[in-house]
Amino acid sequence: MIRVVFAALVFSLAFQYAYESYIYPTYAYGHFRYFQQTPTQYILNYVFVALPLAMWRPSMEPSAFGVSLIYAICYIPVQIMLPFMLDQAFSPVLTMQSAICVSMACLFLASRMGAVSGIQKQPIDGRLNLLILMFAGVALVLLVAMNFQHMRLVSFADVYDLRLDASEQQSIGAVQYLNSWLYYCFLPFFIARGIISRHWKSLAIGLVGCLLVYLASGAKAVILMPLIMLMIWFVLKARAHFLFLLLSGTAAATIVVLFFPDDSALSWGKSVLLMRTFATGGWTVSLYYEYFSANGYTYYSHIRIVDVFTQAYPYGQRSLGQMIGMEYSGSDLANFNANFWASDGFAALGMWGIPIVTAALCGFLILVNRVSSYFDSEFISLWMSGFWLALLNVPLSTAILSGGGGLIVALLWISRLQLPESIAGRAVRVPA
Repeated sequence: MIRVVFAALVFSLAFQYAYESYIYPTYAYGHFRYFQQTPTQYILNYVFVALPLAMWRPSMEPSAFGVSLIYAICYIPVQIMLPFMLDQAFSPVLTMQSAICVSMACLFLASRMGAVSGIQKQPIDGRLNLLILMFAGVALVLLVAMNFQHMRLVSFADVYDLRLDASEQQSIGAVQYLNSWLYYCFLPFFIARGIISRHWKSLAIGLVGCLLVYLASGAKAVILMPLIMLMIWFVLKARAHFLFLLLSGTAAATIVVLFFPDDSALSWGKSVLLMRTFATGGWTVSLYYEYFSANGYTYYSHIRIVDVFTQAYPYGQRSLGQMIGMEYSGSDLANFNANFWASDGFAALGMWGIPIVTAALCGFLILVNRVSSYFDSEFISLWMSGFWLALLNVPLSTAILSGGGGLIVALLWISRLQLPESIAGRAVRVPA
């Protein structure tokens, strides 16, 4: 526990220095802000970073790995950035930090609940592999057929032109869901199978699929997914020491990339890690709170099924991310999607939205642990990398539906039903 807290504080210090020396000076034009903090506020920031770890325990459950990613990649940067971004002294910034702190502690607690024991772990059924292969094949064929006219290999600097071309292609809702599942569920499945089982055909399918997605849509997260999943696998192998290695790795990576010259070929890596990966969470949480507190909450009508019944969504045809794009960049072509704290929390109901989305996510974490208990936790954790990445960037409902979370749970449940009753019947719930 002590070394995990120490690693978290080291990463916090490294990220704070990165924000003050690189992120804010470089991206101030993009509404990254720097309001001076008092020594007391600095201390409180580190207290908020450490407090949720009181609820953390080493765990091998898939949800525990996901929550660890949320803590390292999103929670710590959010706590460090909120006082820099919002010029409101201790309140409501202090209230916001407290609410998110309690939420993180609840997620740590829920992430080790719901699992069952007393059973022998089973391999993923071959029929599931065939089913996913069929869906992935259809999705890739449709992807190429609808985008082949503009597909091209571009640098990260030119990726937005490719995205603009891709956005002009019309597609029906079913195809959009299938494409999204391809990114976050099907391709990660093959990459995970290739890495863990040394199944090179599966790995090749995953790699080629990620390349085709990038050629068609310019999705940086997808082309980087094999590398991200490989790094996650390295720390997953540490098992109970996963969080310590994750925090140590993020701290070391932050310090290293700060030495990359801004005018060198390595500058893109500096930008992707520090601004796009770490700082975006704090930026969106701050600006979502600021904008929707002033312009009106959605009361969860941003969730499509809720709006179908209530017709209460107040922002017309524009999504939450597009409203932020209009306000802070002057264009609704800029779609700043945000994590569950920002979208399902502050945009939906202000401060009161945080406990609601926390309860919903805790329930889903427990469900994930339950249905995955019959299978290898390392494989499930790695397979769900796409879902966890989606959860860091979109609302919870979107991550579950479009981001593959609900589909993975359904596929695991179906696979569990195929197990012999002699195996499934011996399940015993693990005490919380």
